[in-house]
Amino acid sequence: MRANVKKPRILMVCRGIRGSRHREHATDLRKRGYIVEFVGDVNNPEDLLASDWYEAIIINREVGSLSCRKGDGYAFAREVREIYPALPIIVIDRNLAKTHVYSEDTLMQIVWDEAGWITNALAKIFHQEPSFA
Repeated sequence: MRANVKKPRILMVCRGIRGSRHREHATDLRKRGYIVEFVGDVNNPEDLLASDWYEAIIINREVGSLSCRKGDGYAFAREVREIYPALPIIVIDRNLAKTHVYSEDTLMQIVWDEAGWITNALAKIFHQEPSFA
């Protein structure tokens, strides 16, 4: 009999939610046992989520809000951090060089927009084994 393992709940914020790359990421994460929910561009970080339900948030670099221009997901992530300081945030950016470590802070990681890097960032948050070295 399998043990009743709690599945981490993740919110993925993308600029428009139809992107096939982000759907692929979500599918990969679901196969690894995560519960993933999507949301598109938002007006205010306060409207983003019920912080007691999600255990981590993945923000695409291209996301924006009313107070920060579209395409500045980093500023948006800082806004979310101010409102939900204990919520781990991963910013994904496909323009980064994939060989560089951009953040050692477990609560605010910046990673290349690729499934393995996202999975490893989540593994740091939830104290799991990384999917690759």
